[in-house]
This record gives sequence, C-alpha cells and structure tokens, in this order.
Amino acid sequence: MGPVGDKEDSSLRNTRVTRTQTVVNRISGGTECLVAIYGVQVGRKFDIRGDTIRIGRDPETNDLVLEADSVSRRHARIRMLDGNR
Repeated sequence: MGPVGDKEDSSLRNTRVTRTQTVVNRISGGTECLVAIYGVQVGRKFDIRGDTIRIGRDPETNDLVLEADSVSRRHARIRMLDGNR
C-alpha cells in the first residue's frame, strides 16, 4: 500500500486549525505586534519596538525568539522604512 495507507504516515494528513479570532480577542490594542497562531507559543503576543526586529530560534542573535523547528536560527527581519514596516 502507498504512503497514504500507511499508519506511520497518517499524521502527515492531519492539520491543526487554530481559530485566530479567539487569539485576537485576547489582545489589547495600541502596539504593533506579532501573535503566534500555532505551536507551543500559540496566543503569545510579541510587541514590535524599534526600527528593526530580528526573528529566529537563536536567542543570541534575535530580538524575538520563536521555539519552533520550522523557524531557522536567523529567520526574518522586520524593518521600519519611511514610517512603515
């Protein structure tokens, strides 16, 4: 039987859905932020402050550290440019 029928691969077909509205309702407004919508940090709000914010797994080189295997050590950077991010 192919990969679809194997018991080991059945977890690959499952998708976890997070209702983002529930997470958004818990956030107080006013500050630019990112909110984790899945993973171990689901619902956690990360405020964005300053002209540049570095995002990744490595706490030595990032301002915002995400604990997920799908995030690289130096995953992304958000910069202020002409008053916009």
